[in-house]
Amino acid sequence: MTRIQKIAAIIAILALGACAHGESYKKVSRSAPKLVADEGRIYFYRRSNELPGEVTQPAIMLDGKKVGSAKPRGFFYVDVPAGQHTVSIRTEVEKTLSLTVESGEVAYVSEQLSKGSASGRMVPKLVDRRTARRQLKRLHYDGNGNAADTVRPASGEPASEAADDSDADAAD
Repeated sequence: MTRIQKIAAIIAILALGACAHGESYKKVSRSAPKLVADEGRIYFYRRSNELPGEVTQPAIMLDGKKVGSAKPRGFFYVDVPAGQHTVSIRTEVEKTLSLTVESGEVAYVSEQLSKGSASGRMVPKLVDRRTARRQLKRLHYDGNGNAADTVRPASGEPASEAADDSDADAAD
C-alpha cells in the first residue's frame, strides 16, 4: 500500500466514524413525546460531511451549558423553557446565535461550516421550519443532547409536528 493509499484509507475511516448512524428524523419525530407546558424545543443539526470539516465536532453550548456536539449528518434536540436563549459554538472563534423560543414552538438551528484560517468554523444559523425539515430528513439522530439545569433532553418532535410530514418529504 502506497503512502497516498494509506492516507486515503485513514481519511475514509475518519469520515465514516464521524457520520451519525442513528434513527431517521421521520422515525424519531413520530415517536417523540409532546412538549410540556411553558417549554419549546430546539433542534440542532449539521448537514456537512466535508473534508477537513468532518473531524471538527465542537461542543454546542446553550445558555452556557454543553448540550451536544456538531456531528456531521447528525441531529438532536433539547426542550427548553420558553424565552430567550443563546447558542454558541467555539472552533477558532466563538460564534453565537440569540433566539426566542415561545411555549410550544419548535426552533431549528443548523450548524454550518465556514472556512477558517486553520480549520473549519462552525456557525449556528436559525432555519425556517420547512427548510429545516427538508434538510433533517437526510440526517440521523445522534442522541447527544444531555441534561442541564435549563434544558431537558428529548428524542423527537411533538405529535402535532410529526403528523404533518408533507413538507419534510418534499425533494431538496
